[in-house]
Amino acid sequence: MSPGDSAQPPWLREVPRFSRVSRPMKQSVKAVVFDFGGVLSRPPHPAAIRRMSAACGLSPDAYLQLFRELRPEYDRGTMGPEAYWQRLLQAAGRAPEDGLIAWLQARDLASWTHARRPMVRWSRHLRRGGWVTAVLSNMPRDLLAPIERRFRWLAEFPVRVYSCQVGRIKPEPEIFAVCLDRLGLEAREVLFLDDHPGNVTAAARLGLQALEFRSPGQCARQLEQRFELPRLARSRR
Repeated sequence: MSPGDSAQPPWLREVPRFSRVSRPMKQSVKAVVFDFGGVLSRPPHPAAIRRMSAACGLSPDAYLQLFRELRPEYDRGTMGPEAYWQRLLQAAGRAPEDGLIAWLQARDLASWTHARRPMVRWSRHLRRGGWVTAVLSNMPRDLLAPIERRFRWLAEFPVRVYSCQVGRIKPEPEIFAVCLDRLGLEAREVLFLDDHPGNVTAAARLGLQALEFRSPGQCARQLEQRFELPRLARSRR
């Protein structure tokens, strides 16, 4: 090949062109609905569960199983705290000693009173940006008033739906319908955050955008990937 030959060797002729990888479009929503226990507040600490299970004469796993199995009617507001804890103790084969039910009730309340500050701050950021926020929680009647007194910031949420006030519990579709009605929005316009997979699945079946919450850090990553929303600070707690 002479110096004037315009032909190029094959390794110069065939230069691959790389196309940009297209990212999926992020979704827009008009409202974010928060679960309370597990999202806006941290779940009960393992040490608290150990103390309560020991008082009931149960292992932590057996205690949690009964706690969840008997909880629906308590959350719905059709069973009071005395009946709830009495049934749990009866199922555990434990006599309700003097003061035990009151102690369990007080410890149950205390176990839900540790706020997740990153989520509370983010909810305020959302409202300042024009998004609507709501609380959708399975909440027993006797716990609601003291929790609202302790967490004054709950009043900042323009929509608050508590199971004991509407007679429905998650994952029943009716409680989601109540929330959507109060928001005045279509299901596809709403993002729902909850730490219970069954509740997340139920919301998604109804057409809501839904994320299973495990930590602020995990939630922040998924939000950044999927939604056009203000940034949630990545914190593990």
